Amino acid sequence: MKYRWLFLLLSFLLLIGCAPRPTDPQQPIRVRAGREFTIVVEANPTTGYEWRLMTSPDEALVHLVEHKYQPGKAAQGGAVGAGGYDIWRFDAVAPGETTISLGLYPPSKTAVTPTQILTFTVQIR
Repeated sequence: MKYRWLFLLLSFLLLIGCAPRPTDPQQPIRVRAGREFTIVVEANPTTGYEWRLMTSPDEALVHLVEHKYQPGKAAQGGAVGAGGYDIWRFDAVAPGETTISLGLYPPSKTAVTPTQILTFTVQIR
């Protein structure tokens, strides 16, 4: 019995130390109404490139709760220029289907066209 608790503790500690896994835009995000979901993309703000919402999501179906950057393990260890993850947290408001598109914009004050676009399908039940 005590080994079971040790196993659970070690599993928990491993999960805490793990980096987030990027969300696959090829797979739909399935969530129940009233629950939160996240979209994770690899990012490196030291390059000047930044992820932005292409358009506001359908407010009748989802609300943006938070957008934050989380440094990766190398960046946490002090490696200069190391990347991490942009984490977008949303609240699923009502049943339906919508898309969320993120664009990767270059470091320019005049750039209006993203160099990369990721579109995620969200299915809310």
